[in-house]
Amino acid sequence: MDYRSERSSLPDMLNRYTLQHSFIPRIGELVLWYPEAEGELFFNPELHQFMLYSFKEGSFSHVPEWRAGTVAEVPEEPVDFQDLILDPQKESSINQAGFRIEMIPDPNDDINKSLSRRYQYVRLKQIRPLNQWQMLLNGLARDKLHPSIENTLTLMSTISLIEKYDMSASRDEIDAKAKIWCHGVFLGPELLLANDIVRFSASRFATHCTDIMCIDRILLRLLNISADEIDGRNDLLAPKSSIRLIGKAYTLSKDRSWDQKPLHSDKLKGTFPYVGTEKWGVWYAMHPDHQDYEISFDRVIGRLHEYEAARIWQGLAQIKGTIQPSLSFDIASVRAGRQYASKTDARIAEGRSWFWADSRAEALALESLNGVELDAYDESRLLNADAQTFRSWEATLRIIDSQYGISMADRSAAGMPQKARGRQAGVTVKDGKVVVSSRMTKMAMSDESDASGAADSSGDSDPEETDAPSQRMMGLDLTSKDISMYDGPSPEVPMPRTTGAANEEEEKEEGDDAQDPEEVLRQFQRKIPSSHQ
Repeated sequence: MDYRSERSSLPDMLNRYTLQHSFIPRIGELVLWYPEAEGELFFNPELHQFMLYSFKEGSFSHVPEWRAGTVAEVPEEPVDFQDLILDPQKESSINQAGFRIEMIPDPNDDINKSLSRRYQYVRLKQIRPLNQWQMLLNGLARDKLHPSIENTLTLMSTISLIEKYDMSASRDEIDAKAKIWCHGVFLGPELLLANDIVRFSASRFATHCTDIMCIDRILLRLLNISADEIDGRNDLLAPKSSIRLIGKAYTLSKDRSWDQKPLHSDKLKGTFPYVGTEKWGVWYAMHPDHQDYEISFDRVIGRLHEYEAARIWQGLAQIKGTIQPSLSFDIASVRAGRQYASKTDARIAEGRSWFWADSRAEALALESLNGVELDAYDESRLLNADAQTFRSWEATLRIIDSQYGISMADRSAAGMPQKARGRQAGVTVKDGKVVVSSRMTKMAMSDESDASGAADSSGDSDPEETDAPSQRMMGLDLTSKDISMYDGPSPEVPMPRTTGAANEEEEKEEGDDAQDPEEVLRQFQRKIPSSHQ
């Protein structure tokens, strides 16, 4: 039922994420944010802290009151580079043009989830990726931090797959193995999708990052599957499993390239979908073009964000001139966060480092999102459903898919009204013709009159006003424990971002709407007094 209900929203949502900027937060991701709308977040070189700066006063005011939470809604209006550092005028109010961030309750407390009911709509400039927590919270005492921050850091070592769209399996005399292909994976705080670019380290313990991958496929491998797993006598899918990212890999290190030849500028335009990726430095391929590169999920540091966005987040945009940002700027923060989560998340088994969840709702241990009950906290869902509910769901799906009529058994199981058999009272057949008595005709006319009156009396209600949850939520329960595939058409693979020479004409036609990141930064730098540059 989860899979079928998501068909109307999830594929479109994934396609939209693939086409937008990498620095824009996605629904279900974990972020740091601050409630103060006034002031700009600058790096104070004297105190080595990120603080709010007042252009009116010409000085730093204070460290923002950081919170942590999950993205529950995204703006309906477009978001661009200027939203990172400025407060552009929007046509809609903040609850339509801002991000709804809900705080994270304690994942180890299954009862008290009240903190998740606290939320706020904020602008993009008030949000930072959770991976940057060490840099942003530097100098703050632990006992002064908001409780939502430690709750959120406890989730840094969670992982859940989304949108399983294909599978294959093989079996020999000893055991079996299977491959399940997915469109995305929630890795700690971030959602990674096919066509994203991610930064990854040379090893699990490396402290420096020079490599990136353009993700082509996300794979779940199930190994050593025995007869117990196949027959359902064991709750596990397989004794051994692994999540792998497959794609094309590139590096800034000449020594880690396979031919030590830099990529040509034409190759760069067609390879990297993000704006300004070529500015990071000289890129080299890590393997021949006809091959793919495969890495384990725990080597991933995070998404590669646009070059200018990285400069802003690393405090380099306020400095005149060009100082190169680093791919490794948050690697220590990511490592420390995962280590903290492995020790504090009670759901992680002893000797393990990650909590594998069946859905994002389970991974975040949320009771609700955007006012909608989720996962085990929703009484109508799987964990609390009885056999009759299952039969009703199965019958409903058969009715939806039916091309040759609906059986009476399915009507009954789905709770549909039954069609009366035989001749209606007051109806007779004379000379081969159906004749309705005058009494039945008067009753039918009376019913029509009553229905018309009821319709007129309800004319004041607004058909747009319903109790349904916001459509902007786009489906939190992104996966189902059941990995069996739907028999209908498989969802389309998200299209890659429109980049390269093939799209130059489209970019020229956009003209006034497209923003030049460098021009946005130049306008921003002109506002900063020279004493703080």
